[in-house]
Amino acid sequence: MSSPHAPLPASLRAQRVLLWAVAVLMWLNAVTTVAAAGGFFGIGAGLPLVLAGAFCAVLARALRGGRRWVRIAVVLVHTAMLLGELGRLQSGDPLALIGLLFPVVGLVLLCLKGTRAHFRPAP
Repeated sequence: MSSPHAPLPASLRAQRVLLWAVAVLMWLNAVTTVAAAGGFFGIGAGLPLVLAGAFCAVLARALRGGRRWVRIAVVLVHTAMLLGELGRLQSGDPLALIGLLFPVVGLVLLCLKGTRAHFRPAP
């Protein structure tokens, strides 16, 4: 685990940007879901998206600390996104190919040397 004042590796800065982008996309999707469905049904359908976006925002903020649970949570978020996009692709949505970029890039960024060094426990 690195010092909180040390500069983040480029791979982690990119991961933070990616997580913020996913959070904003989740919130926009929640707004459109509430607007399209309306009423309490729309709020109920949009609430999980708001919570998922908030979780991504929390992870983006927590990346600097280098804690193990943050890395595990980011892997889980990207894996869930990957499975969701594969489901969309299987149902015939061609835009899922674009959506696949987010989790694939996120998982690749987690495997880079600078990221692994940041999350390595201090001796």
